[in-house]
Amino acid sequence: AGTALWLACGARRFAWRDRWQLVSASAAALLALLTLAQYVLAADFGIDNLLLASLPDPGMAAAPAGRMAAATAVGLALSGGALALLNFPRRRTARELAAVLGALIGLAALLGYVYDLRSMHHTWAFSSVSVLTASALLALNLGCLLARPNEGLIATVIGKNAGGVLARRLLPFALLAPIVIGWLRSAGEERQLLSGRFGVAVVTGAYIVLFSVLILRTARSLGRADQQRQAAEQARLAQHAQLTGIIDSAMDAVIMVDSRQRIALFNPAAEVIFGRTAADALGQPLDMLLPASAWAVHAEHIRSFDPRGRASRRMAGARTV
Repeated sequence: AGTALWLACGARRFAWRDRWQLVSASAAALLALLTLAQYVLAADFGIDNLLLASLPDPGMAAAPAGRMAAATAVGLALSGGALALLNFPRRRTARELAAVLGALIGLAALLGYVYDLRSMHHTWAFSSVSVLTASALLALNLGCLLARPNEGLIATVIGKNAGGVLARRLLPFALLAPIVIGWLRSAGEERQLLSGRFGVAVVTGAYIVLFSVLILRTARSLGRADQQRQAAEQARLAQHAQLTGIIDSAMDAVIMVDSRQRIALFNPAAEVIFGRTAADALGQPLDMLLPASAWAVHAEHIRSFDPRGRASRRMAGARTV
């Protein structure tokens, strides 16, 4: 799975990298699915003894020696599926859903260790999920999400718009604050500092204070950004009004065309010179202002422009008549 992720993160795309990336991801998913099939069918395909033939203490795990836990198999199957879909943009939603679910399985196992939930690790599905396994699942699926930073969830988080700013401000607290507060409550209960309803009240108060501060800080930040946007918009409107005044009062004809060579601006001086109103000229081809004998020459001038809109051989303003 790590090899698949590494191959998918190359700066340049190569056909051989894509093929081996798909093969590696599919192999990881297949191994996990075969393990799940062993649990469901109560079968033994012989894949569990490839790395570990026996356990020092046969009673330390509910599954046979070397067999990954059911939760690990589900997480790895999801990770392999997400990695296999990395090079298929149309399957982005399925890929992100698989990666998020795989990461949540790793996170759930880690929380069991953080809170010392011994009962959780005696559960059949999580019976032998180690800290390293849970950490690897979490890292692998986060890596799968980060492998395509310009798409989906990650593109939203790292975006420069208001949504991206809001996500970067709130996500760290939304992810870490519940873990920290829960751990503090658990530690307080073990030391008999918090108990029963009093502990619930303290945790509730902590959440109220934390999210109130976050909301107020975010609202203030968005308010400042909105003020800056309004100031920039007012400055733009003032510049536009100034430019419009200059164009309207100019003694020379000022004509602007769009990329299709249709008239987008026609000032009063142009109306006088060409004997046409702006309402009649706007949206019409520029050729309407030229004599028929100049159409071919003008078209050649337009074709001589490079893709960035600059004249490569002759100025567009050169006389054609």
